[in-house]
Amino acid sequence: MSDVGRTLWLAERRNGVGASDVAGILGLSPWSSPYSVWADKVFGLGDDRDTAAMSFGRRAEPMIAAWFHELTGLYVAGEQTRVHDVEHPWRFCTLDGKVYETPDNEDGEFLAAVGAFVEDDALGLLQIKTTSATPKEWEDGIPVMYQCQEQYEMAVTGAKRVYLAVLHLAFGRPDLKVYELARDQTDIDLIVKAVDTFWHDHVIPGVPPETDAHQATTYATKHLPASVGDMTEVSDEVKRTLLDIADLKESRKGIDELLDQLENRVRSALGDCTEGYHGGHLVVSHREQSKRYIDETAFRGSMPATAAKFTAETRYRVLRQHKPKKRKKQ
Repeated sequence: MSDVGRTLWLAERRNGVGASDVAGILGLSPWSSPYSVWADKVFGLGDDRDTAAMSFGRRAEPMIAAWFHELTGLYVAGEQTRVHDVEHPWRFCTLDGKVYETPDNEDGEFLAAVGAFVEDDALGLLQIKTTSATPKEWEDGIPVMYQCQEQYEMAVTGAKRVYLAVLHLAFGRPDLKVYELARDQTDIDLIVKAVDTFWHDHVIPGVPPETDAHQATTYATKHLPASVGDMTEVSDEVKRTLLDIADLKESRKGIDELLDQLENRVRSALGDCTEGYHGGHLVVSHREQSKRYIDETAFRGSMPATAAKFTAETRYRVLRQHKPKKRKKQ
């Protein structure tokens, strides 16, 4: 997928709920939360940074599809086909491909997959994944967040099965495994109900879901659009929440001070020794280590023009509590 294609894909996915959104909506994703998915749909606040791992995964898809064919003898067609549920257009998915038993013709051209899934000769859908997890970590079954994603794809397309071609990259030893997931209507009914509720109760009216401690929620709340100078009257609940925050911060301050005191006590007891044993077992160490860093002050002082070229800016909002004071008159 080109940079332009990725930009268009990111923009279009905000017009509905895609398969990659489902685990976040259900609270099962390590990368997204219900709130962050909502903020992405309503404000376009998704963390769209393209990491090296994400870029590698996209670039590896054609190779993995060919590898899947070599392993299974099955054929792949219709790569990166966008499919919408005809009756519920806000439900959509982008297929990594459809799986067939034979090619289309003698020239070896694959069958085309256009529009919604139809009852053709396709055996099912293909989903391609790259992961740092070992195959052993998948022995107990496909991770639940991926099961949700694939069941949703089957809900949108009508497919009966998904083949997952998973490239395990643990410890620098690539290992491609193929897993199958059958359609489960009970799971689909639960997932679709959650997606539709999320879309109609939160995205369409712009009403946020409950917040949580997920890092994606933190990112989203810090990047909500700001109207400088605008004021609002907060509720009693928010006021109580602010008091709770203040109490917790004060408690944390005391805990941090106690931890510092206790750790200093252990450091003092070790003296110039780097390891401490109890009953013949290593229980603590205090070893020296080094850390390299750029001296920013010196860099800017000696090479200001160069430093300016490599200076980036990120904008976010900071939450600060203030002592109660009267609102300024307009």
